Parts: sequence; structure tokens; C-alpha cells
Amino acid sequence: MFDITDTQKIGVGLAGFGIAFLFLGVLLLFDKGLLAIGNILFICGLACVIGLERTFRFFFQRHKVKASIAFFGGITVVLIGYPLIGMIIESYGFFLLFSGFFPVAINFLRRVPILGRILNMPGISGIVDKLAGDTNRTTKIIARAFLRTKFDTMADSTKEVIPPGWEKRLSRSTGIHYYLNLHTKESQWDCPTERAEPPSSHPDKVQASHLLVKHNKSRRPSSWREENITRTKEEARKILQGYHERILSGEVTLAQLAQKYSDCSSAKRGGDLGPFGRGAMQKPFEDATFALNVGELSNIVETDSGLHLIERTQ
Repeated sequence: MFDITDTQKIGVGLAGFGIAFLFLGVLLLFDKGLLAIGNILFICGLACVIGLERTFRFFFQRHKVKASIAFFGGITVVLIGYPLIGMIIESYGFFLLFSGFFPVAINFLRRVPILGRILNMPGISGIVDKLAGDTNRTTKIIARAFLRTKFDTMADSTKEVIPPGWEKRLSRSTGIHYYLNLHTKESQWDCPTERAEPPSSHPDKVQASHLLVKHNKSRRPSSWREENITRTKEEARKILQGYHERILSGEVTLAQLAQKYSDCSSAKRGGDLGPFGRGAMQKPFEDATFALNVGELSNIVETDSGLHLIERTQ
């Protein structure tokens, strides 16, 4: 047996009273007061039994819009003061909405001792069989209803824990819940198991171009441009400062200068070093590059190889 919550018990009671009031309203020549109370109690009871969200999704599925309009339109007509017309319209909507449950209800009633005998009588049995449909269809409906109830019960009994950084939202198009990463704005259908971390402001890899000017104290004072470099560090700095000013003024780009004047073999690529991570370059060069924004040009950076101007490209 399935556990029934107190709210669902109240819902069953309200729906039962609603049906009773509707029945009395019909017996008393379509008394609009009783019919109105019956409709309100029935809908409130249904909402308590299956929940507000499932009630909304049940009535407002695309293929049930026509039936829902007829059902609620009939209730409105009853409340306005035309009970007979309203009940006809409402009954039509009710039939369209709940006809899929008739086979389940009839097969259940057939198992009730007294009602079962009545429903299995020769004259009534044929009508009941038409309403119930074929056995396979009924079996499928019962199985589907059972599985849905089972999974809903399991879901309700298990408290869903949403990790920090995620938010549960309802899709307007499908009516199904999804989970939104509040940092990256990415979404997924399955409930996340780990907290959502904000994207790191420190990338794992960067890409940069540089212009290198060596001097006589460099680790290897030679290049493709000069076999033996004799300039001092101060002379190299003045040269690089001139390049820096020309780049900032917009006269030339670092890539254009690197192709002609860089003492690094990357000159043939405009100084492009490609993507690299931490630990791949000398420490001063690495720290300066990772501190730059994309498109930003550094000041003069000193390493064992010489003096550099660095432009981060990615």
C-alpha cells in the first residue's frame, strides 16, 4: 500500500463532498448553489490529492485545452446562474478530460462485491465493456497509473537536496523541472550532485605574442638576427621602450615589429607563442602574461633570455 499524506486525505474528503453536492444539485432540479459548491469542492480536492503543479499541468496540456475550456467554462456558466446549460457544457469537458480513466475505474468497480455483480449482468455488461475498452489497453493504463504513483511517492518521500549554486526551475514549454547553474547559466534535466563553482578568473592556459630584445648579459646572447649580441641591457631597454611607444600610438602592431626585430625564433610567426599553461615559461614571463587581459600590452618584462614586450591574444 502507498502512504497517503494528510493533505491527500483532506483532498479525498473535499472531492467526495464535491461529488455529493453535485449529485444533490442535479437531484434538486439543478440547484445552482449546490452545483457551485460541488464544483469548487471537487477542484480543491483534486488539487490537494495530486498537488497544485500536477493539477495545473493536467488541465493545461496542449491536447486538453479544448476539454479544459469546456469544463471551466461550464463551471463559470453555473456560477453565473444558468445551471442546466453549465452542467451540460461541464459534463462534456469532464468526459473529454477524464475518459482515459474510465477503464481503470470500471475495472476497479467490477472488483467491488455488490457493484461487480451489477456491472457483470448481461444487459449492463455490454455497455460497461464498451466504456472499459479492450483488456490490453486497460492493463496498460493501470500499469502506467501504478508506475506514475509509485515514482511520485518515491520522489515525495525522498527530500531533494539541491547543491549550492544551482536553482530548480520549471520549463514553460515542457512543464518539467530543470536545474540551472547560476554561475554559468547552463541547464540540465538531472538533479546535480555537486555544488556549482563560479568560473575561475585565472585561466589554465593563455596565448600570447612577444617581442624579445636580447643583450650581452642574456642567457644566450645570439639570435637569428645577430650571431653575437654586444648591446648592453640599458641599450636594449631603450630600444624596447621605443617599440612600446610606437605600438601604443597605433603606428605599428607588436606582430609587425616582432617579425623584423624580435630576437626570438617566434619572429617568423609575428611573435606568436601559441597557447601555454603555467610552468611552460620563465616565471617573470608567465606571471606577466597571466596578469594581462586579452588584447592588453605589457610593460617591459625582464627574464634570463632578455627583455620582452608581451601582448596576450587569448
